[in-house]
Amino acid sequence: MKNRIWIYLFFFFFCFSGKLSAFFFSLYEEPPAVAVKTAFWIAGGSGGVFDEATVRTIAKTSSDWIVLNFPTNGVDPGDGYGMAAVQGRIRTIKPSLRTLNYCNKIMAGPSSSITWSTLGKTQFYSQPRVKDASGVVISNNSDESFGDFANTNYTAWFIGKVRSMITNMGADGVAFDLAMNRDPANVTLLKSKATNDPVWRANYIDGFDKASRDIRNSGKISFYNGLFYPRSSTGGAPDEYKWEQSQLHLLSNYADGAIIEFFGCRDFDNGIIVTNSFAEILTQVDAMIDMNARGKHLMVFARGAKSYDTYAQNYNKQRYLFSCYLLGASSRHSFKYHYTFWTTPAGGRSAGLDMYADQFYMQTNYLGSAGSYSTLMTPSASSGLYQRVFSKGIVLVHPHDSGLTPRTYYVSGVKYDRTGNLYSNTNVTLAAGAGILLTDDKLSLNEVGRFIDFNWTNSAGKHPVEMWSNAAVVVSGTNRILQCSTTPAGQEWMHDLMVFPVKHYAHQDNLQIRTYFRDSSAKIMALCEVDDSLGENNYVVFTITPGTTLGSQLTSDSRIIFRNRNFDTIITTNIPGAIYNTASPDLYQTVSINAGARFDAIAPRYTYKRWVFIRVIGNVNINWIQVGADKLYGDEAYYYSE
Repeated sequence: MKNRIWIYLFFFFFCFSGKLSAFFFSLYEEPPAVAVKTAFWIAGGSGGVFDEATVRTIAKTSSDWIVLNFPTNGVDPGDGYGMAAVQGRIRTIKPSLRTLNYCNKIMAGPSSSITWSTLGKTQFYSQPRVKDASGVVISNNSDESFGDFANTNYTAWFIGKVRSMITNMGADGVAFDLAMNRDPANVTLLKSKATNDPVWRANYIDGFDKASRDIRNSGKISFYNGLFYPRSSTGGAPDEYKWEQSQLHLLSNYADGAIIEFFGCRDFDNGIIVTNSFAEILTQVDAMIDMNARGKHLMVFARGAKSYDTYAQNYNKQRYLFSCYLLGASSRHSFKYHYTFWTTPAGGRSAGLDMYADQFYMQTNYLGSAGSYSTLMTPSASSGLYQRVFSKGIVLVHPHDSGLTPRTYYVSGVKYDRTGNLYSNTNVTLAAGAGILLTDDKLSLNEVGRFIDFNWTNSAGKHPVEMWSNAAVVVSGTNRILQCSTTPAGQEWMHDLMVFPVKHYAHQDNLQIRTYFRDSSAKIMALCEVDDSLGENNYVVFTITPGTTLGSQLTSDSRIIFRNRNFDTIITTNIPGAIYNTASPDLYQTVSINAGARFDAIAPRYTYKRWVFIRVIGNVNINWIQVGADKLYGDEAYYYSE
């Protein structure tokens, strides 16, 4: 009995005394769960994307914040939506979602339109800028120049300007541009002056730190894009990708988080995206781990190819980089694979707002807790693979530049991949440049339908489309109907409705729209993602107009622009629409487009993949939109059925 008492006392002392108790519980503490969240970067000129489906998707899948690339006054030229409208739509669904306004912190030039909008072109030029020893402003061939943080007047102006920008836009914080570097010796344009004038260099750093400190101390969130530079014009050795110490000081003392803009690739000046070596990717993964250890957040953006690739090729590239990301991911990280930051579905497979099912359906805790990544060296067939084991699964990566033949991994027990395939006590084989996530939970890839009407309202009794310009939701009996009117020329994108924001393998292809046209010049355009056997186009547009007949020829129309004013020419065709009937102006008709059958009949080069957006042009009423036979509403349309 006495021995038991001593054991109990020792156990009590061990568990609840200082460092011993911390040690004891650390033995049983499970590593934090990895929650997969999406990083969004939304550009000015994209305000029209914020319909119900878009807002609900962003709210459900986003990390705790998004970057909004909007200018100081909140209204971009040609953009009918200011910051208040955009933030209002997002916060209608998720009030806790925080927004960061993007700001180029240091330099400005004629080509930097975002900088001009954010800092003010005239005001910037009137402020002290960095000059050489003879008093001439230092600039490059593009006439880009830098504000002088060694000058207290510029520092004070900049602090006030950024604070004013955040306040005027109602934002929660700011994301600073990658050109931001606290040490001018690390900036090509300023390196010579910093080297020859160490006093100025020290004053510049002090002013920079003051601006960073004061902005963050005002209670606003601060993120920095470009604290970690994963770019090298020569291919670079991995040690070029380590955190630069001056920037690390900035991150540790004045930042809530940072942004990796080119995960897994380098973007040359000529716009060609080149994949990094896997060694370089691992240094980025190590940076993710380091960020988490410092308690900092990280938004990770991976880029897709700008050249044509098929739907499957694009999906596999995404899956590979997503698997690489998972080697170091934590709950403080968020990820996005995209073609560009802008919210443009056109111009490439990996669009700004599009998401991939691999990531979308693992938003929370499907993976569980995790250890560190490691290299698989045994058995010999698995040599060269990288793995990370989670409590609810495992991720495997075969480096794209391994030079090895396909590697195999023996799966013990029961696991499922993201397309629902079963692996039970068997081998999985990965070619170089492939990644796979195997989980304990099965998520089935069923065909997905979609139904959109306008009966849903928020707490204020409004549907998000009621924030559109030149549009309203009118009540007709028991229905709430979208009533669009003509938009100003060049702003037709203001009336875009999202259909499927997530890339699946099995979207249903039959589109139905219950509508009527209120005048003969109105039309509805439906953007469809396709595979093209000629390797030219990722998207096709079907046009519905009053009283038209089926066109036998595809026509090119560069005027049709979805989300991106600079989008390349895309393919359009006429599809039979509702007939405009002045004698019966309330006559609604249901227009159906079976994309697969249409392509077989008039354009066999195309294979349907998914409906992306519906654009309403002119005076049109829409009762509802449906894709496929499954009448799924809202979020239901985006989730696998168990």
